[in-house]
Amino acid sequence: MKTLWKSIDQKKTERIIIAVLVILVFTVFCCKDVAITMRDKALAYSEEVRAEEQEKMEGEVMELKVRLQQEISSHKMDIPEEDLDAASVARVLYGFRYYNLSDTAKEAIIDVILNRVACSYGEFGNDIHDVCAKEAQWQGYDDNGCYMKADYELAYAKLYGNSSVRSIPENCYWVVAEDGAVCVRTSFTVTSSTNSWRVE
Repeated sequence: MKTLWKSIDQKKTERIIIAVLVILVFTVFCCKDVAITMRDKALAYSEEVRAEEQEKMEGEVMELKVRLQQEISSHKMDIPEEDLDAASVARVLYGFRYYNLSDTAKEAIIDVILNRVACSYGEFGNDIHDVCAKEAQWQGYDDNGCYMKADYELAYAKLYGNSSVRSIPENCYWVVAEDGAVCVRTSFTVTSSTNSWRVE
């Protein structure tokens, strides 16, 4: 009887062990599936968030580009063929943009350009564009560069307006800028015979 009882207990124990093992295996597989599902959902959410952030960033970049283009357009004009001279002068003035010059000081620079055009020696160039585009004469000048709309309008008015009066003597061919003013002079190198005028 004891042996029979032992045999029954042993079978029960084996069944319990098998049942526990089956439950454990089932639980492991279920947990694994849940973990994989959660990981996939997290990855999908992360990708979705990343895509949304990238789309938002691209939108902000496009908006910034549009604003920048509008800002540039408000300060720059296309060059009509007949106003190449005014555009060339405006490009010369663009090289002086960091000196905080008044329109009067800018007009003095334009007068230096006109003096160079009128110079009988022809060493500076034969016309306004030649004088402006002459190599190593004007700080930052670029024949294809940009310029400020206000400078273009000032140059156009000075070149094609009613007044042909110059604000400086006709023998001033050189200009040096400082903050808020220009100094026009009769020679590049300052000597005892150099005359100069400060224009603010």
